[in-house]
Amino acid sequence: MNRNKNIIKDTALLESILSLQDATNNGNIDSTDAALIKATNMKNIDKFIKDNHRYSIFQRNDGRYQTRVGKSKQIMAPTREALNEKLIEHYSGKTETLATIYPEWIEFKGTQHSSKTVDRYKQFWNKHLEGTSFVQIPISELKAKDWAKFSTAMVGNQRMKKKCFKSVKSIVSQILDYAVVNDMRDNNFLSSCKDTKLNFMPEEKDRSNDCYTIAEKKRLLQFLKERIMGSKRDRRYAAAVILQLTTGIRVGELKALHWSDYYTESGSIYVHRSVVLRRASKDAPEKMVELSHTKGKQARANREIPLVEDAIEALAVLHEIAINQYDEEAVEKGDALVFCNEAGGYIDTNRYNRKIHRFCDEAGITDHTSHDSRRYVISKLLNDGVDAYTVQQLAGHLDFKTTEGYERDIKYSRDFSAIKSSLA
Repeated sequence: MNRNKNIIKDTALLESILSLQDATNNGNIDSTDAALIKATNMKNIDKFIKDNHRYSIFQRNDGRYQTRVGKSKQIMAPTREALNEKLIEHYSGKTETLATIYPEWIEFKGTQHSSKTVDRYKQFWNKHLEGTSFVQIPISELKAKDWAKFSTAMVGNQRMKKKCFKSVKSIVSQILDYAVVNDMRDNNFLSSCKDTKLNFMPEEKDRSNDCYTIAEKKRLLQFLKERIMGSKRDRRYAAAVILQLTTGIRVGELKALHWSDYYTESGSIYVHRSVVLRRASKDAPEKMVELSHTKGKQARANREIPLVEDAIEALAVLHEIAINQYDEEAVEKGDALVFCNEAGGYIDTNRYNRKIHRFCDEAGITDHTSHDSRRYVISKLLNDGVDAYTVQQLAGHLDFKTTEGYERDIKYSRDFSAIKSSLA
């Protein structure tokens, strides 16, 4: 363990505290045991701080708790328990980063802004910052050159619009401001930092280019079909991407598919549920919740989507995985999820998108996201002359203008077989 320079009297107790923290954070124990262990660990932390922390701890006029570590560095937290946790991080050699500060910052933002604004912050963080090496750099060591390197890689060759870039930069800058206020660093270099010349995506760029081309779809589909054969890694995720590429369902709807929604006789799936992130209360953490409706909360957004052969083969792979790894009875009864994580629960969208990025890279095509599959299917149907109102129903759009926005040159045809021909 990388210990700091303070002399620690009881390293065994510190090791025990960190071990119990890891166990509860990783979800390796049930909620009842976790509560008991947390209570025990709090006593251990109190004892460790009493024996090892030689500076006074006091409550400020604004209600926060404050102490210092070393001659000049001060740390603060909204509660004594939170301050204790920061002290444990200090004595264990752990370092604050943008990634570790983000949860505290986003909770703070929730007290200042609407849930819509906070959700937008989360979306930008999850898409552009989470999991990057930039947010893992110790906050005290972050420099303008780190941001320059990261922003150049992020924007790349017209991969991002200037407006989106400014939103990401604003989030980083606000977290740095939060770090300065809480004495985690001395300054916010972004407040006076001029960005290097970046090659932004033109604002007038046609949005239709954001989805797969026909050639890209064929190339990726062939790659994914090879991936789901045998026992190769990521078969589950490859099969799910095939399902999206051939149906155009939203990722939240993909998460909520149960085996009872797969109609084998007609070769179709019934889309009528969605999984979203929700809080049970203002202070509760976000968790995935399954809703009994799709986006729009209206029954007319529910729909039955015909499946082409590739989609049926992908479902067969997912069924095989489910039978081998999970509760066979639940799968056969139709209660189990069609596409789930290794533990049988809802998949993480960010992880799913990272898998898609890797599949695209390995297939040798442009990077895409889970929503690009939906863009491709809707645009392809419209371009191939499938009736626009039929496409609206298949897409689950409540507003016809939303469907029209995917393709302006719409040709009309009421031949239902054209749908399968287009999706094949």
